[in-house]
Amino acid sequence: MALLNAIDRCIVTLALANAWLMLLVMIGVRVFDIVARKFMTTPAGLLTLYENRAFTFLVLFGLAYAYLAGAHVRIDVLRERFSPRVRAWIEIAGGLLALLPLCTVIIGFHLPFVREAWLAGEPAWILLGLPLGWLIKAMLPFAFFLLALAGITVMARNALFLAGRGPDPDPASRAPPP
Repeated sequence: MALLNAIDRCIVTLALANAWLMLLVMIGVRVFDIVARKFMTTPAGLLTLYENRAFTFLVLFGLAYAYLAGAHVRIDVLRERFSPRVRAWIEIAGGLLALLPLCTVIIGFHLPFVREAWLAGEPAWILLGLPLGWLIKAMLPFAFFLLALAGITVMARNALFLAGRGPDPDPASRAPPP
């Protein structure tokens, strides 16, 4: 349980730090755009790119946090009628049949693009032309790796519950992640 809690804390810390940073970037870009329109000509396309990427990173990293907090999509009308043990089995089955395969496919398909950008020294527009295009492209597989890791911890908590070695992992019965 201590390992699962440590992984949860790591995911939550990364997600919240990213959320605050991306919110500050989005606010800063918007304020700069408004002020700059009054006093100079600004490249609106570049500013929109910054804002769109920041929003994308905000959402992607928020997926893992939402999964840990139990804020992901469920059919709650049916779910409420099931016992905690049935809910735990459904959570494990959903993780194994949907979440982990989806994360694996997205990571697997996207890593070659990251590798190509790394080898080519591809510049990143968002980082003012620095040869860090791979870093921007790596955010998608990294975010889905965090989501898969969150799914694994949730499934492990459910497995421990089913084995009688842990409390009910249902998000409604526990506090949000630390």
